[in-house]
Formats: sequence, structure tokens, C-alpha cells
Amino acid sequence: MMNNTLPLMDINNSTSMIYKVYSIEHDPKVVKFEIAFINDHSNLLFKHILYEEDLIILSHLQLLNTGKYHFVEPSLYIDIKNIHEKTIDITIHLKALLENHDSAHRADNAYDMTVEKHGFIQFIEYLQHHLVQ
Repeated sequence: MMNNTLPLMDINNSTSMIYKVYSIEHDPKVVKFEIAFINDHSNLLFKHILYEEDLIILSHLQLLNTGKYHFVEPSLYIDIKNIHEKTIDITIHLKALLENHDSAHRADNAYDMTVEKHGFIQFIEYLQHHLVQ
């Protein structure tokens, strides 16, 4: 069984993103994650849902082409900016619902990260694993 927690680390050590599975439902297939972004300035914890339909997006992400990759759940998308020999530059965009506010009050957060290619592929495989198990 694969670990339920996976970190994606910025090679500059300024930001780390930690994904943790907290629920898997089977009909329809839905995987719920908690995502923590930790850097020098803030810690943000929010929840994100992946649906079976997101497997298509994950397979496109695995090809490591530049572009914006939107999931079914609109609170998160990944923008692959640059691809280098061993690293990639990504921006992870989050729309986190602020506590004590209604759905109209969402905080837009963007996290720029430079991550190792193999670490990013592991991250994608981790998400795929939980969607297909």
C-alpha cells in the first residue's frame, strides 16, 4: 500500500506542498485530500477533491508539457511554466475558501515552485494510484 502522505518540495527550500489522503469513496470514485502549503511566510491548509475524470488531466501532466492543467474541482490548477533538464518550474493556483465566510469570499493563492522532474512524476503517480485503486 502506498503511503497516504506525499510531499512535493521546492528545490529552493522556500515552499513545500504536502498532500494527504483523508477519504476515498467508490461510487462515484472520489478521493479527498488535505493539502498543506508551508513556506517562510505562511502555512495554508485546505481540502481538494479529485474525481475519476481527473485521470485524464493527470496523464497530460505526466507528459511534462508547459501549460495550464485544470481539474474538475475548480479550487486548484497547475501551471507548468518551464521545463529544464532535471527540474520544472510550476505555479500551483489555489482558491481556498476562507473560514467564517461564504463561498463568495475565496482567497486566491499562487505558489511558484521549482521541483525535480522525478519528484513531480512521483507526485502525479501518487494521485493516480489513489484514483485507480
